[in-house]
Amino acid sequence: MEAANTRKNEEQDRRVLQQRTANQMTEMAQKQVLSRVFVKDFLKFFKRDNMQVLVDTGSLRSQRMLSMHMDLLPKIAGQAEYEIIKKDQNIDGMNDVLHATASKIARNHKSSIMREIKRQEEAALQKKKEERDRVEATKLRKERRNALREAYGLRKLTDTLLNNVINTCQKSEYTPAMTVYDVREYHPTRENGCSVIGGFVGELLIVFTALYDYMLSNPSTAEFRFTTEAIEKFLVDWMKESDFPEGTCVIKLKDNLNYSVTDDQGGLDVVATSTQLATALKNQSSH
Repeated sequence: MEAANTRKNEEQDRRVLQQRTANQMTEMAQKQVLSRVFVKDFLKFFKRDNMQVLVDTGSLRSQRMLSMHMDLLPKIAGQAEYEIIKKDQNIDGMNDVLHATASKIARNHKSSIMREIKRQEEAALQKKKEERDRVEATKLRKERRNALREAYGLRKLTDTLLNNVINTCQKSEYTPAMTVYDVREYHPTRENGCSVIGGFVGELLIVFTALYDYMLSNPSTAEFRFTTEAIEKFLVDWMKESDFPEGTCVIKLKDNLNYSVTDDQGGLDVVATSTQLATALKNQSSH
């Protein structure tokens, strides 16, 4: 009984739905007919190309074109714009990364160049310092050798004076009656006395001492050395330019010198004779 009622109700519902569907289709068909009639009545006075003109001006568009222009194309354009913006952002990001990397590399390279320049400058300064130290050390060694050489010469001269002069002299106590002489010249007949350095010899010692002190005090002349030729030239110029009286400087010779050179005509050759006399005077064994 209950199943029969259920089937009866379902049959009634199906018939109602069929009737409603038929009514809707009938209503839609009537609307289509009315629309066709309305459109024909509305458009019967239009020209043949009015529809095309409306389409051309964009006033009349099909559903497909309207859907494309109102929905599809804007989305495509928006998506394209988004992709372009995203691509530009990716390019900008890549440029930023490359710029930061290149800037870091450039800074490191610049720092390396500056360190290398500084290292080269320090190496050049160190080389100059070493060269200056080497020159100073060489100069000090030369000065030390010269000082040792001069000390050795002074010690040798002192020993010579002690052995050959002072130790060979007669030693006696000083008394007011003892005669004091300046070492100026040789007097074989003079009585014994106390001889001191003074006069012409003292002047020579003062001159050479002053020159020596000047050379030691002036760095530009520290390398200058007294040579035999320089002292001889100084004495010769000094004797020629100064007006010394006769007998100012006397040298005792062990042997009588009789050097005389004649020229081609049998006369005395003054230049050659003076040269041989000078050579004999330079020989310490002859005076």
